[in-house]
Amino acid sequence: MSTKVKEFIGRTGETAYQFNIVLDPVLYVAIDVAKYFHKAMIFDLDKNVLEKPFTFDISRQGFNLLLEKIKQQASKLKTESIVIGMEATGHYHETLVEHLRSNGFKVLLFNPYATFKTRVLNIDYVKTDEIDLKAISEAMLLGKGREFRPDGDIYTELKLLTRFRRAKCKDKVILKNQMLRDLDRVWPGLLKECRSKFGLFTKLWESKIARALLKLNLLPQQVAALSPHEMLDLLKTQTKGVGLCWANKIIKHAANILPCNDKEAAIHLHVLKSNLALLESLDNLIDELERRTAILLAETPGVYLLSVQGLSSIRVAEFIAEIGNPYKYNNAQEWVKLAGINPSRYQSGTMDRKTNRITKVGNTYLRHTLFSLARDICRWEPLFVEYKNKLCDKGKHIQVAYGAAANKFLRVAFSMMIRKSNFIIDYETKKEKNA
Repeated sequence: MSTKVKEFIGRTGETAYQFNIVLDPVLYVAIDVAKYFHKAMIFDLDKNVLEKPFTFDISRQGFNLLLEKIKQQASKLKTESIVIGMEATGHYHETLVEHLRSNGFKVLLFNPYATFKTRVLNIDYVKTDEIDLKAISEAMLLGKGREFRPDGDIYTELKLLTRFRRAKCKDKVILKNQMLRDLDRVWPGLLKECRSKFGLFTKLWESKIARALLKLNLLPQQVAALSPHEMLDLLKTQTKGVGLCWANKIIKHAANILPCNDKEAAIHLHVLKSNLALLESLDNLIDELERRTAILLAETPGVYLLSVQGLSSIRVAEFIAEIGNPYKYNNAQEWVKLAGINPSRYQSGTMDRKTNRITKVGNTYLRHTLFSLARDICRWEPLFVEYKNKLCDKGKHIQVAYGAAANKFLRVAFSMMIRKSNFIIDYETKKEKNA
């Protein structure tokens, strides 16, 4: 009735029965997730394939086909114990996992790197959907997956908002670089460098006067021909709080500029004006996202982390969004592994490598946020400043010190949120003990 898969690692049918342990039958379902079509295979604990690999699409009809196949094989095997496993592939698995859990199934998620290593054991370096299914199946039997546990609506919304904000901040940086390129053609030297005497604004994007000047959409030659009072009247149409002194500075700078071709400059000015409007809309959007994330953060245990010096609400919100519900974890080491900042080790025979890097097998967003957090607290929080300096004095690289501080922060943060307490240290007592 069933088909043996010869490509499985180990002897076919090798189970816990060899230890005289009687186990209830369990139905396993391995799913290889894709964008438009998924592929699944159903097998049992003895590695017998009960349903050969089949394809189902992402529609309701495809999902019903999967349910029908599972129920059919479960009735034949006479079991209600069903375990479904799949890779955590971006966002493609999320909708499928949600509907499977709503139908009462236990779902295991696997790090794609774990299934990749399982596939490489075949040493043929061939990748197909069928081979991926067998790799997921082996990972399921080896117990490499973690059960999917939803975090709740607050954490889901926090994750969406913080990741969206991060993406918009990157767009903002790209947009500013494009605007600087156009500015260098039309208004060279508008942004003053530290070591240069030539220039007008030290902080271009934060200056309301600089933005008002760009909104006027005037060439330097046109500005140089204006009187100070005419320039002042034009600036007041765009912003408040500008005086005659600034009008004189702008006219003087415009007269000193070596201009480019008028037609080309007009095109750059038009692009600048459009990009400036887009930049202001991005600023407003990011401000709104930050206000919303601050409100959501107040409803989570992450609010206790704001007692650590150097941590802003948006930085803490990014951290708690990637961690999710902190109460679903058993210890801080699970956070360390989730972030992929746990140190690797390579030992063989008498050789034991001492300089090992972090594994970087985990949540990339969380790891990036953690290193940003580490840089902040190692600058402002005395406990972590002392810890970083101690490592640097031993000859450790600054990035190694930040990684160790991030590891330490995870353990401190876990304790704070579990105990629901603020970060309080009596520094005076600590100094007396060290003395």
